[in-house]
Amino acid sequence: KSIQGTYSFLATTTQNAFADPAYLLEDASCYRIGYKDVCDNQSDLSIEACPVRLTGTLLRDNSINLSWTPYSGWANGVSEYLVEKYSEDGTLLQTFPVGNATTYVDASDDLNYQSFVYLVKAIPAEAGIGQATSNRVAVMKDPNLFHPTAFTPNGDNLNDIFTVFGQYVAAFEMKIFNRWGEMLFTTDNIETGWDGTFRGNDMPEGTYTFIAHITDRAGRTFKRSGSVLLLRKE
Repeated sequence: KSIQGTYSFLATTTQNAFADPAYLLEDASCYRIGYKDVCDNQSDLSIEACPVRLTGTLLRDNSINLSWTPYSGWANGVSEYLVEKYSEDGTLLQTFPVGNATTYVDASDDLNYQSFVYLVKAIPAEAGIGQATSNRVAVMKDPNLFHPTAFTPNGDNLNDIFTVFGQYVAAFEMKIFNRWGEMLFTTDNIETGWDGTFRGNDMPEGTYTFIAHITDRAGRTFKRSGSVLLLRKE
């Protein structure tokens, strides 16, 4: 039976958000929603909604590769994605608008933080609809140690000192040895390198070995060993 007349909107109520305790990031889970009203009328099921699933990988150069599945569930689709980058304590550091891409490489060099947390927000093309937010992904950068293969301690202020370099270093120790295993130099300061001398005497040209132990800000320990060629160019 229909009732004729003019109606005006009074109010609506919203139930608490639904949480799926069985959701796994590895699963390609999608959802459809249906409901019954107070008159026991059953709605049609909504269009299928598939959440954004974000993954992150640390690359060899210490940049971070992010990729995610596209969001579906809005009739007019996604306008753009935003990648948000946070510090470990939850401070928002940067926001990267990436358009409709579903990958992003963060190659920014921020030495104030070693650990980062990322999430992706899908922005709807239709106004008045809330954003869709991905899972959070935490990535920790490595100390990224490197060293020269040769140095020339001849006093010309060019490559005179052998040093092991690194990032996010909290503790450091390096030792230098000659071919007979005699220790020629040791330091616990990453900014202090070997000048090619031992007890005030210049060491001859040749190959020397080193061992470096590093502790990063996260408390992880690393060992780097190798050889360096000492050259005395005039």
